[in-house]
Amino acid sequence: DFLEGTFQARSFYPYWVSGNEYVYMNSTAAINKVNIGTNVETAILNGEPWVSMGHLFFDIKISADQNYLAIFYMKTDGYADYVRTFSCDIYNLLNGFLRTKQILPDFPTENLQKFQWSPTGHDFSYVYEFNVYLYKNTFLNHHQITNDGDEQMVFNGIADFLHWIEITEDDSLMWWSPDSQYLAYATIKQTNVFAVEFSVYNNYQYPEMIRYPYPKPGTPIPTTTVTVVDLSNLSLTQLKTLNFSSWSDGYYLNSVTWRGNHILSPTWKNRISNEAVVENCETPMFNCSYVSGMTSKSTTGWLGHYKVAHIIPTNNDNVYITVRSLDGYQHITVFYVKENKDDWRTSGEFEVIPKKDEINDWIYFTSTELESKPGTALPRIRHIWRVKGSGSDKNRSCISCHLNEIFPDRCNWVTPSFSRDGSYVVINCGGSGNAAPVSTLHMRNSSGDYEFVGVVEGNEELIQTLNVVFLPNFMFFFLSHFSARYPFQRLHLPPNFNESKKYPMLVQVYSGPAYQQVRDRFEVSWKDYVSSARDVIVMSFDGRGTGYRGDKIMHQVYKKLGQYEPHDQIAAARKLATENQFIDQSKIAIWGWSYGGYELLNVIGEDADNVFKCGFAVAPVTKWEYYHTIWTEKYMQQPKDNPDGYAKGSALQGIENFRTHHFNLFHGTKDENVHFQNSAQLSKYLIDGDVKFGAFFAADDDHSMSRVNNGYRNIYKQLTRQMDLCFNL
Repeated sequence: DFLEGTFQARSFYPYWVSGNEYVYMNSTAAINKVNIGTNVETAILNGEPWVSMGHLFFDIKISADQNYLAIFYMKTDGYADYVRTFSCDIYNLLNGFLRTKQILPDFPTENLQKFQWSPTGHDFSYVYEFNVYLYKNTFLNHHQITNDGDEQMVFNGIADFLHWIEITEDDSLMWWSPDSQYLAYATIKQTNVFAVEFSVYNNYQYPEMIRYPYPKPGTPIPTTTVTVVDLSNLSLTQLKTLNFSSWSDGYYLNSVTWRGNHILSPTWKNRISNEAVVENCETPMFNCSYVSGMTSKSTTGWLGHYKVAHIIPTNNDNVYITVRSLDGYQHITVFYVKENKDDWRTSGEFEVIPKKDEINDWIYFTSTELESKPGTALPRIRHIWRVKGSGSDKNRSCISCHLNEIFPDRCNWVTPSFSRDGSYVVINCGGSGNAAPVSTLHMRNSSGDYEFVGVVEGNEELIQTLNVVFLPNFMFFFLSHFSARYPFQRLHLPPNFNESKKYPMLVQVYSGPAYQQVRDRFEVSWKDYVSSARDVIVMSFDGRGTGYRGDKIMHQVYKKLGQYEPHDQIAAARKLATENQFIDQSKIAIWGWSYGGYELLNVIGEDADNVFKCGFAVAPVTKWEYYHTIWTEKYMQQPKDNPDGYAKGSALQGIENFRTHHFNLFHGTKDENVHFQNSAQLSKYLIDGDVKFGAFFAADDDHSMSRVNNGYRNIYKQLTRQMDLCFNL
């Protein structure tokens, strides 16, 4: 049922076009605009033209002046996101309900890579064949800005695989100034970057070879520059960044933000992501500078959770908001550039992610803080809080905690969607265990406080389904006397659980650095099927290295991936099984995907006491030398600087323990992220060690196992079959 979407929960993230309006596509494919305050709905565009043509749409974007609408369809596939193109039609919304399609002779409506409207009016930029183009003056002027784009060498205005996966929020590398007078774009050059190649079989007589740049640890990385287009005269100015001479092995562009109309602020970070610099690049020359407080450095590990935090502009060009580590926890600071001064707005043993309300000087943020115990955290929850953006009042208040009283156990994990000016906010409550998510609407009153308006998505159909389906029960707890503070576990207990019975247990592992698996929200996946249909207990556990419990716990795995996490998983499973008689200690298995697959291999390699009987690894990394630079070197540094860490972090060891476990390996041959090379080398290692194991290789499937028809369904059928064999079910 979970594969059929039976338990799919709906949330509500409006495509806001103003402070109180959003746009959406209805069931007839017409585009409508809704005033969320009055609930008055206005038709923008009839859906008949593209419905009759059989187009399958995946996105829409309306111009800032709401006079034009871009509709995107016919998304193509490819070996990486940046080569997956789409088609686009632009409609004029000024001619009544039967709007007309805008004919732009020089606009390639097919095989586009990126499209962005300007923040004012209806100019737009786009990326086509790795080059940046621009339309201005109501489409009268069309300009090609770059001409050196190349799929293998030069990426203009669009991220390569490396940046898209690990650095930028979006794979579009174009940034309009708020007044639309400037357009900044990044260029990534793959000079000296090594490429990876693999075969795609399809139905060809000879396989097709796919080749794309993919730097691995210790090899050259791309170089990135930022250029600004002045729309008044189309002049190009490349940012004159400072000489990062101490970063001689290369550096990355982390993010770009306009602080007002005249200051462009790129954030750069060094190759191993433990140092970062925010720059001031001012019009018209765009010479860049920074003061000491605009730098960040970690002495215990990497910066941020997954990456360096972006900066958030304010209505004062001299001031921006960001998140940095304070006493080992990620907290909000308001930075005053001219004064070179931080004004920390939050502090304590919890972590945050911010948004600014300029009108009432509030900073909104999601946090792990417990309202009942200020200053302390419950890592498995998220609520929306706020604090004043300036002044001596730094008292925090939770604006979503009360929703859990109105909707019991449905609102422990929230994500907000603020309208353009913050007049409204939709709070998406993520549910909890078997309690369905709910989305609520709130309106800001004259005092700047948000008042509850009503439910905008209640998931009533899902609730009816949950009332008649037997899903697992859930338990959250932390293990006392353990190696990491607050090492939380989540148990999925079979329906009609009976403590006097003996149950097999499956451990689901990921345990990647900064990751969090134990979350108090509604999630239905294979683990729930296993627990409810196969009468198996499923455990998830966050040990050392995982996120949102402070740098001290997270950075314990720095330069030592794979050395501590397997011991934590073994110890947690052993402790749980020995202290609870309802767990059958002879029937404990573990499975993981990607980094989880890597951790599983390390667990088996270390499990001399056979706490686990079986293991199932999907698309695992086996040696960090095989994975890409930005992720690996952030946690492991370069091989030349951490040879011991790379050697001990290899999963190709512990052959004696593999011989005593029932092990199965799964991987797609077209995996663009964790290359099939990893499993190929693992299979060679196991065969050389005379290990009995099972291997399933999905031809032409990628890291998600979802590109080939029935691939995603098939992998879970295979996993279920192997688990049944392991537990004699």
